[in-house]
Amino acid sequence: MGLYEDIVGFLNKNKIDFEEFSHEAAKTSAEAAVARGMKEEGLEKAVKAMILRSKGKFYLFALRASKKIDWKKVRKILGTDSVSLATPEEVLKVMGVEIGACAPFGNLVSIPTYADTDIYSIEKFVFSCGKHDKSIEIKVDDWDKIVKPIRVGFSA
Repeated sequence: MGLYEDIVGFLNKNKIDFEEFSHEAAKTSAEAAVARGMKEEGLEKAVKAMILRSKGKFYLFALRASKKIDWKKVRKILGTDSVSLATPEEVLKVMGVEIGACAPFGNLVSIPTYADTDIYSIEKFVFSCGKHDKSIEIKVDDWDKIVKPIRVGFSA
């Protein structure tokens, strides 16, 4: 099974309501917003999952697709001077998917998940779920309940 099947199974097991979307393949948040038919508002209502590496460890940072990572804040959060995006090969190894298909479920791959506090200002969000041509929409509170991310502000 892949990440997509793991996520759907995890949501069903936890009795979480969600909506699935099939769409044209997209590798960036902007492409995904267009593919989902959401255009401008799509980036505001979407969450991207970024895999970061620091001192040989991996972390998932989830933030609204319209935002960027504030690297100074992330270095402070992780207590390090050295942090970077994981390489495509590392993302494949850690999450089992290509870049652009990462999902905000670090708990399913045993890496810490950090949620930008800005995510909690929206009721629902849509995210890539392990495949470039599929997305899932979920209530923020439901996602928070089952992922149990560390809530901290790190977006710019």
